[in-house]
Amino acid sequence: MIANTLKQALAQKNKLLLTATPLQNSLLELFGLISFIDERAFGDLKSFREQFSNLNQDQALGILKARLKPICHRTLRRQVTAYVPFTQRFPILEEFTPEESEDRLYIHHASLPVAYRMYLPQVWSTDAARRRKAGVPEEIVFKTKPEIALEQIRGACEAGIARGVVLMDAGYGSDTRLRANLGALGLTYVAGIMPNTSVWMPGMAPLPPKKWSGQGRPPKLIRRDAKHRPISVKSLALGLPAKA
Repeated sequence: MIANTLKQALAQKNKLLLTATPLQNSLLELFGLISFIDERAFGDLKSFREQFSNLNQDQALGILKARLKPICHRTLRRQVTAYVPFTQRFPILEEFTPEESEDRLYIHHASLPVAYRMYLPQVWSTDAARRRKAGVPEEIVFKTKPEIALEQIRGACEAGIARGVVLMDAGYGSDTRLRANLGALGLTYVAGIMPNTSVWMPGMAPLPPKKWSGQGRPPKLIRRDAKHRPISVKSLALGLPAKA
């Protein structure tokens, strides 16, 4: 909604968009950013996907780079270290006491984060000198972003916060353990996933474990055979009716 409002308001204006979004994250993010500058650069989303969805092809990648060249200028961090002192960052905290009208707005009409946690990269977690210099507490260990998210969601459930739908991009949605644990918590979720994610066709499921022979441990592994195999979610989507 905000993006569309800005797009309409700036339709006849020259635009310069400065963003720290890594362009390699997602082709759809790239399409959205470039379309904000010039919606004619790639045409509609359907034609963009048809042209560039398979970027392991050198020709498609070359065309994409050529199309981006007059529109997009990418600067890497190492190219600006002479001008921006990344190692000297000073957090500034400002006390804020909301007025009564702001309290009503936040409580009844707005969404607010219920948990915060700074992500500690694995390379930092094992670097004692860097941890000491940055003041990282000893009890903070490396955890993946999906692991952090699951802890926060569990905490929100235990605190009795009203349950809603969990929305995740592919960075989180591709984590099978996270999806399974959300299901175990009884939460509904909508997740972005990678096109090669394996899924079962409607009505299909793995074969049950083999019957126990009476010796050793009872089998627990589910099975597959030529007729019981998952497919990629991309194949499933392409096989759906056009109006699905």
